[in-house]
Formats: sequence, C-alpha cells, structure tokens
Amino acid sequence: MNINDALKRAIYHHNENRISEAEALYRSVLEFEINHPIASVLLAKILLQTGRPNAVEKILKTVISHHAYYMQAYNAMGDFYENKKKKLNALRCYKKALMLEPAQSAPHVAIGNIMQNLDIYSDADNPKIFEVYKRAVINQPKSLPALNNCAAIQLKMLLPDDALKTINNVLSFSPNNIRANAYKTIILQGLGRESEADELIGFGKLIQTSELQLNTPGQNLVAFNEKLKKVILKHPNFTSDWDPAKRAIRGGAVVPRLFDYNNPILKKFEVAIVNAVSNYMRHLKNKENHPFLGYKPARYTIDIWANVLGSNDHQSSHIHNQGWMSGVYYVSLPKNSVEENPYAGWLEFNRPGYGLPALGGEENFERIAPKPGMIVMFPSYVWHGTIPFTSPDTRISVAFDVHADYS
Repeated sequence: MNINDALKRAIYHHNENRISEAEALYRSVLEFEINHPIASVLLAKILLQTGRPNAVEKILKTVISHHAYYMQAYNAMGDFYENKKKKLNALRCYKKALMLEPAQSAPHVAIGNIMQNLDIYSDADNPKIFEVYKRAVINQPKSLPALNNCAAIQLKMLLPDDALKTINNVLSFSPNNIRANAYKTIILQGLGRESEADELIGFGKLIQTSELQLNTPGQNLVAFNEKLKKVILKHPNFTSDWDPAKRAIRGGAVVPRLFDYNNPILKKFEVAIVNAVSNYMRHLKNKENHPFLGYKPARYTIDIWANVLGSNDHQSSHIHNQGWMSGVYYVSLPKNSVEENPYAGWLEFNRPGYGLPALGGEENFERIAPKPGMIVMFPSYVWHGTIPFTSPDTRISVAFDVHADYS
C-alpha cells in the first residue's frame, strides 16, 4: 500500500465532504501503519464531526504519546475538549499547539471563540478578543474564519464601517461566503443602505412562500400532513438529545436525516420537496456578481431534518453556513393559540443571531405567518428564526438545506 497516495485520496474526499470514503481510507492507512499521526488526527476529526466522540480522546492521546511535537494533534484535542464543554482543557491544548507552531490561525480563532463563551465574558472583553482574531489574520491573511470573526467583533463593538472593510476583504476571496454575506446585511442596514441590503435579502423575491404541491391526483394536503406528522413523531432518528451549540432549536426535539427512513409518506414528501426546490430555482433570475443569484448550482444535494417544538420552544435566529439555499415546510401548528404577542410562532427574518446587534433597528425585521402546507425558501445567509410561543400544542416543521456541488 502506498500510504502517501492513500492519504492524498482520503484528504481529497474529506475536503469534498465525502466523509465515508475519507474515513475508510484513513482506517486502511492505520491498518497498514498503526498510529500514523496524520491519518489518526484526521480520523479523529471525522469522528468528532459525525457525532462519534467516544474514541477520539484515546486516538489523540496515543498520537501525542508517540509524536509529542505534532501540533495538529493538540489542535484536534482542543476541538475534542471544546465539544465536551471542557473549555479550560481546550484552551491549554490550543496554546500548546501555538507553542509548537506560533504562525497558525486556527488555534487563535478557537481561543477567541472560547473567550466569548466563558462564564466571565462581557462586552468589555471584545477589544481583547479582537486582538486574538487579528493575530490569526496576521498569521494567515486569507483565513476566512479569522476574518469573519474579526468582523463579528467589530459589529459587537458597534464599528460598522470597520466591519464592512473586513467583510469586503472576505468577499474578495469568497464572494458567496455565507457568514460574510449575513454580516454584510447587518452592516448595510446599520449604515442606512437599505436598498443594498434588500438586494441581498430579497423579501418576497428571494424569500418566497408557496403551498407544497403533491403529485398524487386527489391527494388531500391536510390528510397528507396528518400522516407525515405521525411518521415524524415515530421516526427512528427522533431525538431530544441535541447540542444547542450546533443547532438553532431551543427546547423541543429533532429528527436528523429525515429521508433515511424508508416510508411511503416520506417518499412522496421527498418528491414534493425536490419539485418545489426545482421550481423555485427555475424561476430565479441570473445575476452576475450576486452572492446568491450568481451561484445557482447545476448540481446539488438536499439535507433535510424535522423540528418538533412545544410550549416556549423556538428556533433562535441563525443562518445555514453549509447551504446555498434553505427552506422550511410546516406540517402542523398549534390550533388553539392565545398569545400576548400577535407574532408568536411566526417565522422572522433579518434579526441577527449569535449575540450580534441589530444595527438597523427592528423596522428591518420581516415576518411570515406560517400555515400547514406552506413552504418557505430563501438564501442560506438570510437571518431567520421562530418567535417563541406558549401554546401547549405541538408545532412540527421540516427544514432543509440545498448544498451546491460546483465540482
């Protein structure tokens, strides 16, 4: 076996998000050479990424015991401890990685992120955190995570002009970067440049609503949703054990990989969703230099999951970093809702999440009243969330991302 060739193929698959192929190759390398440092660390990253952290610590400690100066092992161990909410352990690992190789970006970004999540964090810490991210940019001037995080801190420090310069730097490298375009909408609204922000957001144009169309003649959408609701609630992937740091849902339960379950109702639903996405894309205008309309993919995949919310549960405002286009379908909504807030349970757009300020004020927020059978589609960089509601009835929606394949 040629280890170098196998690693090159594995890393290529890994970068293209073909995780199972990459994992198989890493494991084949490790069968040939036990404790190979690169294969071990990259396998550990995959296990962490795919929610299988149990073996990660042992793998990385073994690598470090045999290769004490392998910096990437400490970076990966920091990621492991951060995943386990052991922030101080994570900080020690990232600092060790920087001691071994000071001219890195990723550990600085990770340290800045942890500083914002420590219990003692306050807005007064933002200048210090900005310096950490700035160091990451100095080390790697084209590091998009470092640049985006610099812009986020500049927004928190209420410096929209500085943030815009940083974001334009990101967009010069990656014009369709999701985080950068999400931050840009906040900046443009804060600077009073609403028409430019509207070009990105496109409420009513890029953000569209429609009723899901079923291909079966005479199929009643109400009856279909009742069947779909039962399938979702009994789905083998149904879980309330989710990580709020990785999902926007607050409370409630999720059903990841909805179409993994072989069920005739889900098959019909899959066809309807695919048709809805195709129809939405077919009617979008092409527009060069637009971060959404200029990057319409010829090939794509769809990642889909269900959200089940109860009283006082909601979706915090967020974006979908891995998507090109995102959407939500409403299966069932509370029937007898008596709310003080007339918008309770509505889908809200343009309210920034992740602790970022709404520099343009609430007048820029847009809301849509959900209805069973409604599908809403929008660019993945548009901020969106669910306004909390108190009704005891269950609210079920299905969210999805369209992942572009530009290869």
